[in-house]
Amino acid sequence: MMNSNMKNVSAIGEHIGFFLDSAALYDILARSAPSEGEKRQLGAFADECRATAEKLGRVYRQRTGRFFDPSPSQIRESGSFRAVLRSRLKEEVAASRKLRDAYLGSGDNFRLKQALFTAFNDALCRAASLSAMLTA
Repeated sequence: MMNSNMKNVSAIGEHIGFFLDSAALYDILARSAPSEGEKRQLGAFADECRATAEKLGRVYRQRTGRFFDPSPSQIRESGSFRAVLRSRLKEEVAASRKLRDAYLGSGDNFRLKQALFTAFNDALCRAASLSAMLTA
């Protein structure tokens, strides 16, 4: 049975992977966005996701003594621009729920709590912005 610290470290790694993949996808979406405003917003999402991955990476290193080495993933954009935005909206909402639960179960580690809370809040803000893009 995996102890609590190992579960937390594994979860941090999963979150880092999610944010790195999200950054790559937002970069792809930004290049195909129909308006300059959407390009800027999606580019900002990519930057935000990379920053979150870096914050969580520092916590990972603090807890394990090593850098997180993500598995390479293949980011594929399938469907129309709007269909991908709808998919991202659902993924951001699901991520916010996972991050909320991780935050609530993170114990007393201030850096971890701070990184998870920021990631949770940012995921909710991205979801709201994606929703606005879809209804514009």
